[in-house]
Amino acid sequence: MKRTRLIATAGAAAAVLAGTAACSSSSKSVPVHTARPAATHAQVTSMPPSLSPSPTAVLPLEQAAAEYLRIADPINRTLGAVNADVSDRVSWAQFRHDALALIAATRTADRQLEAVRWPTKVQPWVNAMAGTYDVASIGCTQTEVNAGSYTAAQNATAGDPDCTAESNTADPDQIRTLLGLPPING
Repeated sequence: MKRTRLIATAGAAAAVLAGTAACSSSSKSVPVHTARPAATHAQVTSMPPSLSPSPTAVLPLEQAAAEYLRIADPINRTLGAVNADVSDRVSWAQFRHDALALIAATRTADRQLEAVRWPTKVQPWVNAMAGTYDVASIGCTQTEVNAGSYTAAQNATAGDPDCTAESNTADPDQIRTLLGLPPING
């Protein structure tokens, strides 16, 4: 569920989320919202359809990794649509629709993450991600939506505290590492 947000400043784009490994310098407009998925669709669909645990059972590490990828899949697909909207410069109405769907998918994923009893070493990171990173991500996406245009969204996110907070966390990467999942390559 790792998101990456690029912000254009004076014609330069700087990747601000940890682990992005993407920086560019150009006079072109930079996407407001870009990301790297936590898992590919192929990885997720190869898992059993539901690994949801009972509320009292702590998941074994392998099952926890599969559950994390299952929960991440819908949000990553929605984020992919938002990124495509920005890249293709679709109508603002379409971007807004998809960005609002991203907010809804993030909230759903957070509820699902909170319903799982994660391995002891993973639980605090999941709690932190749902309680801080995802809250900031939702706020930043809402700032983009409220801006009303791609250019205004780029300007609005540059000083937005939620966008700044979102850019200063490694929670999703740490969760993946603890679950034994491969890193997300940008």
